[in-house]
Amino acid sequence: AKEVRSEFFLPTADEHTFGDAAYLGATLDGKRHGYGLYTWPDGSSYRGDWSADQMHGEGTWKKGDDVVTGTWAKGQAILVAKTYAPAPNLRFEYTGPLDARLRPHGRGTARVLLVDPTTKIVIN
Repeated sequence: AKEVRSEFFLPTADEHTFGDAAYLGATLDGKRHGYGLYTWPDGSSYRGDWSADQMHGEGTWKKGDDVVTGTWAKGQAILVAKTYAPAPNLRFEYTGPLDARLRPHGRGTARVLLVDPTTKIVIN
């Protein structure tokens, strides 16, 4: 087991591989179950709760500047806040449901933020 410190405390975790991806966290019967960090080969990751090998509970998915934080059920984001940056000086924040490809779907709220590209500080 390996000690992991992050924004959530995970005192000890086992390292596993699933295909080309890496998982650091709890398992049950060889499946991701409990709290853990899963990292795909492209560098995207999900840190949070798992149940029967699926993202389930509270968690955060990240890929580059895209961040999705919220509640997941059976691998699908069901209530989230999504932040993504299509340009160095812009950031969009969306709160609401997403589809299976993590795109806004249904009723939600969105806002556009101007960001200083050097400091990454929101200026509006």
